[in-house]
Amino acid sequence: MRRGLKRLLVLGAVGSALLAGIPAQAGAAYHLSSFSVPVTTPDTLGAPVNLDTDVYVPDGTPPSAGFPLLEIFHGGGSTKDNPYDAAHARRFADDGYVVLIYSARGHGDSGGQTTVAGPAEIRDLFDVTAWALGIGGRALPSHPDFHIDSARIALRGYSQGGLHTNLGQVWSGDPSINPYGIAFRALEPGNTPDLVFPALVPNSVLKLSFGVGLVATYLGGSQARIAPVVDKWIATAAADQPQLYGSGDLCDRSTHDTATSTMQQDLAWRSVGCQPERLGLPWLWAQSFDDGLFPPDMAISMWRRAPNPGQHRLYLSMGGHAAPTADQSVEQDKLDTQRRFLDAVMQGRALPRPSVVYWTRDPTVEVPAGSYAYPPGAWRRQTADSWPPAKVADATYRLGADGSATQGSPSSGETYLSPLTEDERNDPVGAAALSATPLGTSPTSSVPATSLPGFIASFRTLPFASDRELSGSPFANLSWTPAATDSQLILELFDEGPSGSLTLFSRGVQGLRGTQPGVERRVRVDGNAFSTRIPAGHRVRAWVMAGNPASYKPYPRSAGGVLRMGDASTLTLPLRPFPAR
Repeated sequence: MRRGLKRLLVLGAVGSALLAGIPAQAGAAYHLSSFSVPVTTPDTLGAPVNLDTDVYVPDGTPPSAGFPLLEIFHGGGSTKDNPYDAAHARRFADDGYVVLIYSARGHGDSGGQTTVAGPAEIRDLFDVTAWALGIGGRALPSHPDFHIDSARIALRGYSQGGLHTNLGQVWSGDPSINPYGIAFRALEPGNTPDLVFPALVPNSVLKLSFGVGLVATYLGGSQARIAPVVDKWIATAAADQPQLYGSGDLCDRSTHDTATSTMQQDLAWRSVGCQPERLGLPWLWAQSFDDGLFPPDMAISMWRRAPNPGQHRLYLSMGGHAAPTADQSVEQDKLDTQRRFLDAVMQGRALPRPSVVYWTRDPTVEVPAGSYAYPPGAWRRQTADSWPPAKVADATYRLGADGSATQGSPSSGETYLSPLTEDERNDPVGAAALSATPLGTSPTSSVPATSLPGFIASFRTLPFASDRELSGSPFANLSWTPAATDSQLILELFDEGPSGSLTLFSRGVQGLRGTQPGVERRVRVDGNAFSTRIPAGHRVRAWVMAGNPASYKPYPRSAGGVLRMGDASTLTLPLRPFPAR
């Protein structure tokens, strides 16, 4: 199993890098109790469900109105006991919060089957909250008084836990989900999607991290206690036939979680991006630039679309799904930023600035392909009042037939991009060459583009005369003539050092299905948002290809096509001068 996938299986459930043991502070001022909490939604066979729950209560005299409550939700395939979330629970309890964390249904010692942040799980969220507040009535057991201020409740979690966090707020106004009238004050989601279906099938192309890694995470981590609705998604994705996904309306939730509802309808219910107007309360969303499953654009989109923009904060760093873990100092900085934000909301103070904290990759600090962690200095902390940061401007480069990416007059011509043959699709050497460099890392050796499966058109800029910063979402506008009704175009962008070493920083895909063969069309391929330094003497190299077997499932009937170059195809990079320290 290759390194990136292995990390997705092991750490994807946590949703971020394991915090190598934030220990309880000396003289920890809390006590921990465990409970088995019954919830109102039975399992798929009608049996009662209890959730394995931990409650951390600060010692000492509670405030007159009670302690603020923070609920932490773990990632898919994980449990309440994982070191990352448990360490955060201890830290916030030390800060004076009652912290509640439970193993979601289908996970660990909790009952039921997982439907991955579906209606059952979100109703569980409100049942357990009502139990903790002592307002659940006879249906929920009694417990010691936790002395909670019901007007100060916050939610946080990564990956699947981030979905629980956001969906708790989105569905809080639905009395069938929240019959208790519970309201929240703040959210802290991380490494989680806004629209779930496009995260798994971006632009009509199946992302293989869903087909392999994500599903394996749930199968292994939650003892295969998966509800039938999840099995339905797996079967639908394996078939990869557009008509089985749904109508194309990503936010159609007119029906969901039934035997006849489509995968898109089921996932629309789980998509906070379908109801951005419900995320107007204060939140700090942490997302990783290098997340191979949920790209940073998903957090950025919600930051732009949610009401009350002055109440929202972004923290953009590294250590996402299928990527090396963040340096410990970065994790500590992120946690400190989240603690300051939450304290300000709970205490009714002005929210701390800046609006955006972001980390910029330094490609001169190489990260070998087998690394599990970024070394210190691989990223530089920066701040901004907006995203992209001030003074970023789009620079457009024409793609020449000679392999140049120039702002001058390019050479014109055409090149044929072939799809992957059946042998190439199953070629482990070729797949390794394409996949050995997850976002933000440097390969240990350069790989000639023409040696990779399928033909890749490769373009590069001139060396930059001074340090530049690329911060934002690069994209390509390509003149493409498909040779068959179905084809894919994939864009990968690298920093290229003077020695020829490559550091991948952005990837994007656009699928075209049902098109007319032989007819040229303009196709835009968006790369994921990123921030990287381009040092003086370095170049940007772009690969355009008709398939990438390590990241995306090829179309079975694809026959490639012709890419026309010169003025016809361009690459746009969001650039600004790299700021001095």
